[in-house]
Parts: sequence; C-alpha cells; structure tokens
Amino acid sequence: MTLVLNEIILRQGLIDTYQIIAADRRISRQGKYAATRRKLFTIPLLNATISYFGIASFFKKNKEVYLSDLLPDFINHSTETAKDIPTFASQLREHLHDNIPCQDLRTKFSGFHISTYINGLPDFWYMSNIKTLDGFSYRDPASIYDNPSSHFLQRDAIDHFGWNGRDQDTTKSGVWYYRNGDFRVHALTSNEIDRFMENIFQFPDFRPPRKPEEYADYVHFKFEILSYIYKRWAKQKIVSRPIDVIIMTRDGLKEHKKK
Repeated sequence: MTLVLNEIILRQGLIDTYQIIAADRRISRQGKYAATRRKLFTIPLLNATISYFGIASFFKKNKEVYLSDLLPDFINHSTETAKDIPTFASQLREHLHDNIPCQDLRTKFSGFHISTYINGLPDFWYMSNIKTLDGFSYRDPASIYDNPSSHFLQRDAIDHFGWNGRDQDTTKSGVWYYRNGDFRVHALTSNEIDRFMENIFQFPDFRPPRKPEEYADYVHFKFEILSYIYKRWAKQKIVSRPIDVIIMTRDGLKEHKKK
C-alpha cells in the first residue's frame, strides 16, 4: 500500500492558487517491505503530475513490470499525441488495459491521481477500478478502470467553493484534499496536527507557512509524522520514507527538497 496526497490551496478563491502533491516510496506485499520506488511523476509539457496507489507492479510475459517504470515511459511517448489532460488520461487508461492482466484488476485495487492547471485554474483528475469505498476500505475491484474525470473543477470546486464556471473572485478560499492508498492515519491526524500547529503559530515568535515552498515543508512535516507513526506502532509498516513532494503553480512544477 502507499499514501498519495494532493492538496489544492485557494488563497483568494481561484485568483491565487497553488497545489502540493506528495507520495511515499514504499512498495509492500502482504504488509511486508518489497521495494523502494517512486510513485509520483511530473508531466512537464502539460504542467501536471501523476501518482498511483494500489497495484505497483504486474507480470507480463513472465516479466515483472513496475508502474514506476511504465509511467515515465508512457509520459515520454504520449506527449507527442496527448495535448491536454483529458486526452492524456484517456490514452493512459487504454495503455493500462493493454498491459495489466484483467485478473490483476479483478482482484486488486488500482488508482491514479492527476493534478494540473487548465486555462489557469487548478484541477484534479482521478481514475481507478474501485467501485465502492466503505469507510477507509476499498471494495469491489473492477476488471477495467472507470473513465478518468475531473473531480475538482467539475465537482468539488462547485459543491464546496461556490465556483460557477465563470467568476474566479466569487469562489471561497480554503484547502481541498485528495488522498488515497492507506489514508486512514492521514485522515485522522492531519486536521489534528493543523489544530495544534495553529495554536503554536499564535505565538509571535512562530511563523505559519504562507508561501508555496513553506507549505510544501509543512506537508512534508506531516508526512514525516505519519511515517514515524507507522514505523513505531503499526503492525504492518506500509507507509514510510522517503517522501516526494512537488509544488505546482500556474507557471510550472518544482520538486520540493526537504530543508
């Protein structure tokens, strides 16, 4: 399992925004360490990122194929034909169906996060083979991926921030989270960490994160706490360091380096 996280930060509604994307690198099988591989990748020509959770590898012609190899290769070859995120995501779906055995998809969960900017606005696209989410548990894997779709601009920005499809200045400010994998601990602790850090930031000699780089540090800090929780107390250590974090703005992508 893994933990992938996408945060969209709206500071003046949709006028001033940025995104922070993070993922750990641990590959586990039956709860035991199997490999350390990257799960978060950039799509530079589309000013986008993609991360995956669930299935990390599969066998094709008796050879194990890792998504950490398949995705960069697909990105390099698809940019000639995929000029936008809908096309990229649709072509990726077809490519995955051509490569991942149906039996794997019938019995294992798999999903993808894609973050980008479309016409200067932040968006999040999602694709998985998961039919049902029961609390923190995935249920009913399908033998094919569902059609990729926009979950932010076409859904959550409308439902939670008042986006009407036209007026950026009428949308509310705030932070929206997308998380998958073993997201239980993050879902339970992230807001609690925010609460006690807000109390600390009230002291005049402490400074809250304001810039994208500072907020990326803060996201990395929370991942470090989660990693330690798994290392120290979890029976199955399925989320661990190192952590990859990427900062995304309208102007481009930047790999965040821990200070």
